[in-house]
Amino acid sequence: MKVTTNQTVQLRDVSSEGILRLDALFNFFQEMAVLHTHKVGIGFKDLIGSGKTWVLNRVVAEILQLPSMEEQIELSTWSRKLHRIKGVREFEIKAQGRTIIQASSMWVFVDIKKGRPTRVPADYEDRYGTIEEQATTVDVEKLRFEPVTKPDFSLNIATRVADYDINGHVNNTVLLQYIETALVRFCPGEVQVKGIQLIFMKEIPLSIDKVTVLLQKENNGCLFEIIQKDIVFVRGCVGLV
Repeated sequence: MKVTTNQTVQLRDVSSEGILRLDALFNFFQEMAVLHTHKVGIGFKDLIGSGKTWVLNRVVAEILQLPSMEEQIELSTWSRKLHRIKGVREFEIKAQGRTIIQASSMWVFVDIKKGRPTRVPADYEDRYGTIEEQATTVDVEKLRFEPVTKPDFSLNIATRVADYDINGHVNNTVLLQYIETALVRFCPGEVQVKGIQLIFMKEIPLSIDKVTVLLQKENNGCLFEIIQKDIVFVRGCVGLV
């Protein structure tokens, strides 16, 4: 089952240049996943009430163009695979009939109380419906990154109460704000993102009041990490034009 909806890029979604921010892009992904879940009869409150939820684990996004403010876009998502404790979900965004963004994501089904993965209910595959179409050129399940060992830039960021979601940890979309802020401070006026790949390695709980974003130059972009001391919360790479 493929779910498609149309949306207008709003003022709240864009940067000072009027271009869609990375956190807003990931928020679109999150909203589309929730929409699909609702459409197959799984209410978000019911899911949380059962003590289970989907947690985003990793993402590959290939970006030909980021849309601008007031631009009309078409967003599509579909489930490609459900297996044991995980699900693979694909995304596509079009503007004026042309594909501008493609993404693949892996989600883990988690027991909230135990804080551990648990098996996906047996009926979910039939309810979501799976389509064996991969949106990106990279297998999201096989993502691996070298650690940042020689950072060229670091930025300390204080976490805010508003950064935390209903699960009690910093929302994944907020982590993209941290990464994009570091990129803009590191390369002011030069940041044009053509792709991002990342793994959410550990949740940031309410007890964490400050994190550090590390950037390490690569040929066509940067490796990055979000850390506190020796704890790595996020690791990935971003491609820059």
